[in-house]
Amino acid sequence: MKMTLGILLTLVLASASPPVASVQFTVVNRWGINHSYKVLHFRLSSRSADLAPSFHDLAASEIPYGIYDYELVPAPGDSSVEKLSGSVDVNRDQIHITNVLETTDSVGHRAQLRVSGILEPRPKASGPVWVILQNVYGKFRDESTVDDQGGFQFHHVWGNNVIIVCVGSEVLMSAPLNVGPNDLINQLHIDLKTGRINTRLNR
Repeated sequence: MKMTLGILLTLVLASASPPVASVQFTVVNRWGINHSYKVLHFRLSSRSADLAPSFHDLAASEIPYGIYDYELVPAPGDSSVEKLSGSVDVNRDQIHITNVLETTDSVGHRAQLRVSGILEPRPKASGPVWVILQNVYGKFRDESTVDDQGGFQFHHVWGNNVIIVCVGSEVLMSAPLNVGPNDLINQLHIDLKTGRINTRLNR
């Protein structure tokens, strides 16, 4: 009987304990390269205990469920100067948050070239034909209608992206387009038959 009561008491105490989760941050630039950051603040409110000391290398294993405000800062030696902040709802066993830096460098400024494109063959459709540029980290998106000659234009292209070609809401193709930090392009050629995308720089 005593053993049964002990087991029941253990089960009651376990069920009363708040659920906990592992939380992992990742900080990347627009090319997907990781940056070294640390958690400066991680708390339910400004008056609650700060759980930032629970994090090691942007990861913590036992964070109680709740909605937290966080602030990340560059670790010593990292080239970034940008602070990152936001909120996260810790409501399941594993939480992973990816932050993409806004900071541009000299290469990034040079890379901001207006990009002209050609889609061949242009679909014969009564609805509008679209080309969408979506950054894989969700930080930026650009889209352009395709004219009767198959031409379109983006404001600039950099980083890791997906190109999507649509007629109205129908997706005709999608393909990756990765532009490295040392690459400059101002022309795109999309071959709708093969799904290939060619890039070039015309001075």
